[in-house]
Amino acid sequence: MKTLKEADELGLKNKKALLRVDFNVPIKNGEILDDTKIKDSIPTISWLRDKNAKVILCSHIASSDKSKILSLNPVVDRLSQLIGTQVKFSSACIGKEAEKNILSMQSRDILLLENLRSDPYEEKNSDFFAKKMASMADIYINDAFSVSHRKHASVVGIPKYLPSYAGLSLQETLQEFNRNIKNPARPVMAIVGGKKVSTKLGLLQSLVKKVNTLYVGGAMANTFLLSNGISIGLSVYEPNLLDAARKITKTAHQNNCKLVFPHDVVLDNGQQVSVFNIEANNTIMDVGKGSVEEILNHARQSKTVWWNGPLGKFEVLPFDVGTKSLAKGLADIGKSSSITTIIGGGDTVYALKKSDADFKDYTYISTAGGAFLEFIENLTLPGIEALESDLQFASTVPAWI
Repeated sequence: MKTLKEADELGLKNKKALLRVDFNVPIKNGEILDDTKIKDSIPTISWLRDKNAKVILCSHIASSDKSKILSLNPVVDRLSQLIGTQVKFSSACIGKEAEKNILSMQSRDILLLENLRSDPYEEKNSDFFAKKMASMADIYINDAFSVSHRKHASVVGIPKYLPSYAGLSLQETLQEFNRNIKNPARPVMAIVGGKKVSTKLGLLQSLVKKVNTLYVGGAMANTFLLSNGISIGLSVYEPNLLDAARKITKTAHQNNCKLVFPHDVVLDNGQQVSVFNIEANNTIMDVGKGSVEEILNHARQSKTVWWNGPLGKFEVLPFDVGTKSLAKGLADIGKSSSITTIIGGGDTVYALKKSDADFKDYTYISTAGGAFLEFIENLTLPGIEALESDLQFASTVPAWI
């Protein structure tokens, strides 16, 4: 794929650069709770401004209520503070309002377009929407690895109609992932947490063929425990995936992959018990101390560790202890050994922050969750392929179509 160095060779002064970023940040009462994703975009934005380009930012922001469309307007002030200049905002992502704002831009200006998902054609990967976006710029840059697994218009559609490049953050992430996921030092251990086996079924089926040790935690582990005949009380599980869990267990054995589950857990009453002592009215809320230590022992015997997903209902205190303990333990191992630790996912990064661990003690940290997991499974992503495609920039788009 082409990099910003190649874009610079063409000359960027007064060129309109459409930059796909990921500003899907948690916001509560108008306050941004975690600005990590915004900070990730700063190097590329600053680089483009140094080249006297006009920087047009596009992103989505999602709501837990899928019927509600959020605005990116709250991001403007924080981004302005971080970049050191006032960022302008367009209340639309395409159409006359967006075009008017872009036409008024001067060299080095930054304009943030409204939430891409305010238009339903973004998620439908509409060719019409992609063309409309492309018509507003001279070049396209993807700097959002974390959304590059999505076949949306702003990720895979626009590169068909504009010269397209990888941003600095995307380049850095790919360099780390190509080195430590495509060609990892072995033995390799993967730690996968979260709620549902169904959302990570393909990943788990792939991992047991790729890694030496796979630890399954979080509510996902409940389905595996029950599939092995262990009572889980009232704990959440997926009854339609019990057979799939058994098949994954069998495949792991056939591929000499150690498949590990919690052997002790913390219940809703705060009691820590063996998984063999869970009563019918109990609910598993967190992983136990013994299981965390078991994970760390496996990590100490590995050369590469991939981790995504919390080990318990960490958003509810005090059931964040297991996830925080693992974060701190992996940091301590990284500090004292040459182990490679790759951490991915917003929830996981948030747990790292809560653990007070030093981020420098991990090899690489990415806010990407779904993209991180899909890259492990497939070693590429649709957004990456769109930048590499020979069909890129196959059509000419007239201005303001």
